Amino acid sequence: MSDINKIIQKLFSERWTKNLADAPIEDQREQLFKTLTDQAGGYWSGHTAYHLAVDGGFLIDSDSGSKKKLTTLGEMFMESMKIEREKIECWSCGAEMTLNERSENDGDCPYCGSEIELDIEAKS
Repeated sequence: MSDINKIIQKLFSERWTKNLADAPIEDQREQLFKTLTDQAGGYWSGHTAYHLAVDGGFLIDSDSGSKKKLTTLGEMFMESMKIEREKIECWSCGAEMTLNERSENDGDCPYCGSEIELDIEAKS
């Protein structure tokens, strides 16, 4: 498990109610992603969610009702979530999947088993 996931899991197990305290790391990451998205947009997200993000080092504390700023750790987490959530389509069966689902299936489509190669363009 990555260091960032260890931090997230520890925060949730110590601070959240049973529904997410014992949940899979993917569910905890989704909740943190929602909290950070809401806070960066100037929206309220709840006392526990807010303080979990601030005390965990993902969000900079500021006045109520203001748009919050992410820390470097928060920015890294958000970027990793965006990559995980990116959808790709299988060339063989046409099924949509996330990059994470492809990765968990050793680079193959989890639906038909075809190998999915990613086109990575060189930046000049």
